[in-house]
Amino acid sequence: MRSHSSFRSFVLIGGLVAAALPVQAQMVRIPNPDAPRFLVATPKAADKKLAAAAADALTGRFSADIPFRTLWVLPRADVARTLDGSGYPVDEALSSDDVNRLAKLLKTDEYIESEVTKTETGYRIEAKLILAKDQELQQPLVVAEADKLDKAAAIISRDLQDARKQLSAEKSCEKASKEGKWDVAITAARNGATVYPRATISRICEMNAVAKAGKPSAEVKAAAGEILKIDPKSPKALAAEASGDDK
Repeated sequence: MRSHSSFRSFVLIGGLVAAALPVQAQMVRIPNPDAPRFLVATPKAADKKLAAAAADALTGRFSADIPFRTLWVLPRADVARTLDGSGYPVDEALSSDDVNRLAKLLKTDEYIESEVTKTETGYRIEAKLILAKDQELQQPLVVAEADKLDKAAAIISRDLQDARKQLSAEKSCEKASKEGKWDVAITAARNGATVYPRATISRICEMNAVAKAGKPSAEVKAAAGEILKIDPKSPKALAAEASGDDK
């Protein structure tokens, strides 16, 4: 795995390759310029062949299930070209920090990190949706197990589509927060949990709004606790809970 410093060459060289991606993509189909861009990072796996196969399965399934006019899933070949042209392996997982840098380099709004394992009966995929603007804005997806990779990818795809329903609520919450309209932000964020009960990304915005509104620390901890029930490793929720303990 490359170090942080070596990633500089990735950005410099990869940027040149990335500049050509829109033209290459248009040879197949023209993406909606207003649609969010989505990256499938190479999954963690015990071997390179499985990692590459899982990346292909996830990319293919998302592209088939989600209209490209509403979400532009970057073609695997384009991502591989950028990585390969920068001297990075296309069949090995990058560190989370490097995946985030890659996502920003490719101007993606959202991406998915995952881990795939071979089981006695097939395959298991654990994945999480992440917003490129802040890699701590994470949404764990359901754990998928199936006898074939494509079937496991299909399970992830269905939950991804449901999980993304919270994102409009998160955007409304962020907008209201920037305007200092804390009650509006909190209400907007709660709409995310209404459309997707396991929502963590919109709940993080709610938690932040509760804290910035000057609500009692108990309310902030309660909001953090709701997130930690779904994602025990949420960096933002853990930090908010610890901060509440200090008060």
